[in-house]
Amino acid sequence: MQMCVCVCLRVHVQADVCMCLRVRIQVVFFMYLWSIDIDAVLTAMSCFRLLCEEAEIRCGADELAVTQLLPNHAIYSELAAASTVLTTGR
Repeated sequence: MQMCVCVCLRVHVQADVCMCLRVRIQVVFFMYLWSIDIDAVLTAMSCFRLLCEEAEIRCGADELAVTQLLPNHAIYSELAAASTVLTTGR
């Protein structure tokens, strides 16, 4: 019984750490969106696309809603789509 509780607590702590790290990396990507360097902006936008892809893959495997893992999925998808506009110049 104690072992089960210990494992559950460890998993919960790891999930909290992962969520904290996910939030921090999203903040960094948003900071790069304000850069005057267009390459930094495009890189941040492509990173948002990768975050969306990761959430979609993980949700497909775990049968969760995408918004459970990435609450701002719709916004990040729009940012990722806007990166194609910046690269084509239209």
